[in-house]
Amino acid sequence: MIEEQDDEVLFAIAEELGKCYNLQPDKTIYLPLLESLAQQDETVVRDEATKSLTTICENLNDDEL
Repeated sequence: MIEEQDDEVLFAIAEELGKCYNLQPDKTIYLPLLESLAQQDETVVRDEATKSLTTICENLNDDEL
């Protein structure tokens, strides 16, 4: 589904996941999606996905990482 979306939508998804990850008890479920977003051609999407990945990973314990 990622390949079918506009860059603006992908950017918004990456941004929101970095803000609302605390709503889900298992925060690791967002990592595969954010990793895919971090591989996109559009720079702003990659940057936002990387920021969100960093934010989430800072709040994970060693076992979750």
